[in-house]
This record gives sequence, structure tokens and C-alpha cells, in this order.
Amino acid sequence: MTKIVRLFTYGFQDLHPMPDVLRVAGSARRMAPLTQLTGESNPGEDSLVLIEWRSNFYQEDLDKLLSSNATIVANFPDDVGPAPHPACFVGNVEKGLAYCCCQKNYDPPTTTSCLNRILDGEPPFPSIHLQTVLSGRKIGRPKSIFLARPSAPELSDDFRDAARTALKKLNIPFRDPLEEPGGQVNRNVREAIDACDTVFANLRQKELIRKKNGESVYSYNPNVMFEIGYAAKADKALLLFGHPDDRLDRPSDIQDWVVEPVRDSIELVQRVYYGFCDATK
Repeated sequence: MTKIVRLFTYGFQDLHPMPDVLRVAGSARRMAPLTQLTGESNPGEDSLVLIEWRSNFYQEDLDKLLSSNATIVANFPDDVGPAPHPACFVGNVEKGLAYCCCQKNYDPPTTTSCLNRILDGEPPFPSIHLQTVLSGRKIGRPKSIFLARPSAPELSDDFRDAARTALKKLNIPFRDPLEEPGGQVNRNVREAIDACDTVFANLRQKELIRKKNGESVYSYNPNVMFEIGYAAKADKALLLFGHPDDRLDRPSDIQDWVVEPVRDSIELVQRVYYGFCDATK
């Protein structure tokens, strides 16, 4: 990977914090000052371009940036409108697109960490190292993955779409319990888990009731908990995904297991893709 020495921004409004994060990171490495990209600018492999994607962003501008082989870091504001789903951009990683974040779920520590890794010549997220629950057998690159997820669309659809996007790009097959053929659901789920060596579990919590005092009662999805338990007994590798704002402590039986906190589908795509893209079998 070519060392990054030049930094550009494109399309950002004055008050957004991301350019300042990049400016500080570049200054600490004694890079050239952060500048606004113009028609006369010529970013190349030694450049990082921080862009804010908007619905009126011209496709030829994006094509020009990608053809420059610069590293592209894209932010997607809330009012992005009909622009393509950010997850689709992971398909352009070989052209230099490095990381996407969403202004709605902007997280300074995560963004700062990703930008620093990129400027140091590393992927924005680290590799994921898995091992099976019982025997501790290490798994570098999963052979097939079971997606344990709730059926409620508001808790699960983004997880499903993001996992599919990354796994298809990685050419790793997966099984989805909500799309298994008809028959006895419990048997189908167990057979699907048995056929995989790894389980991705969505631990998003659901609000069950809201009390009169305004407090809410939350719960984990019981089907997902069953699938995690069955996978553990079958000595599968487990990768659990939660949300930083989840209210409940994890059950004591899985308290010591690592849970990857992801704020949105964009971050999930990046964590999964970069977590396994360099893994060996």
C-alpha cells in the first residue's frame, strides 16, 4: 500500500467534526496540510480524500475520485436522500474506498481509530480471530456462517443486508434461519448450524413494554439465545454483534464472550469485510 502523504476534503459543511479529526491526525504525522479538493487537484495513490456523500453528488465526480486510486473515506449525512445504500461501497475496496461512517451514528473514538489506522497503512478495522467455544480450535477464515437474528425487521434487516454484502464480497457462504425451506423450523435451524463452522449472532435488544414512569423493559430475542446455546454445545465459533446503546447486561453464561459493538449496517459491513479479508483458511 502506497504511503499517504496528502490529505483532501470534498463536500463537507463547515461545522462537521470529521475534517478536524483528519487534520489533527495528519498534523501528528507531519503530513501536508489538509486542503479542499478542487477541479485542479490531482489526488493519486499517495492521497486520502475525505468526502461527504450527498444526494446531489455527481456520479462522474465519484468515478473520477475512484479512478484516481486515492483512498476514499466517505461520510453519509442523515439527509442523503435517494443515494445508494452505503453498504454497496464495500464492493469498491480494491479501488481505494477505505471506510464509510454515518453522521447519524457518528462516533468520535471509532472514527479517530479508523482514520489513524488508514494513515498508518492499515485497514480501518483489525482482523477478527475466532476459535470454537469448547475445544478452542482456531478458525482463520470461516468456511460457512449461520446468521442468528431476530425476525423483527427493525432489529434485523440491516444486520442481514450488511452481513450478506460483506460475506458475498468475501465469497463465504452463509445460512439464514429465516429463509430456510419449510418444514420443522427447530430441526432446520439445528441442521443449518451443524452445517456451518461459525455463527454470527445479532444481540440487538427489543423494547417489550414502556412503564408509566417512562422507563422501558428490554429483552434479548429468545430464538437467538437458543441458537447461540446450540452453537456453543456443537463447538462452533461464535461472533456476537451488539449495539453500544443496548441497555441490558449480557446473560452471565455469555458474559465473558467478546461482543463487537456496531452502530449501524455501514460499520458492520466494514468490520466483517476487513475482519476476514486477509484471513487464511
